[in-house]
Amino acid sequence: MKRYSRLLTSALSLIVLAACGQAPQMMPSPQMRPFTSGVRAASQPIQPIRNSLPAGQGTRQVTSFSYLALDNNLTGSAGTFLNAVEEAASPAGYFPAFVDFEGDANSFVSLLMNDGDPSKFGSPADHLDTRRKSGTPQEVNSGDPAVLAQTVNWAFSNYPAQRKVMTISTHGAGYL
Repeated sequence: MKRYSRLLTSALSLIVLAACGQAPQMMPSPQMRPFTSGVRAASQPIQPIRNSLPAGQGTRQVTSFSYLALDNNLTGSAGTFLNAVEEAASPAGYFPAFVDFEGDANSFVSLLMNDGDPSKFGSPADHLDTRRKSGTPQEVNSGDPAVLAQTVNWAFSNYPAQRKVMTISTHGAGYL
């Protein structure tokens, strides 16, 4: 039995390694157009409700952007993560974040700063607005490629640095 288990393990390892040997093939551009136009049509623009975050003050050593798509049972872990980043934040870098908690109208962008209190979230934050035509708030879809692109562009455009780092926190089984 041990011999067959080793053989099976070896065979599976070879299959996995063989699958990794080729570079992924890109779809030709004409075939991508229906996909990208569909994504564009289904995507939602997001706007800060108010734009009160501090502006970037010149180029720093690093911008570390955190994308927290926690609109699920991971919402409870967000406070621990945000407080840890606040505690570690230094003037040598910028630490912008996008956070999507479970529920409606609770997504925000923030510039994480060391507030000196690891027990509370004290960084400035702007809630995001995705109002429907009726004027009522709409849930931000953190799995939407346009939301991801918008927040990445916002973070790295407003907070320039020599090095850029991005962390995505989610379950990982969806589009991200």
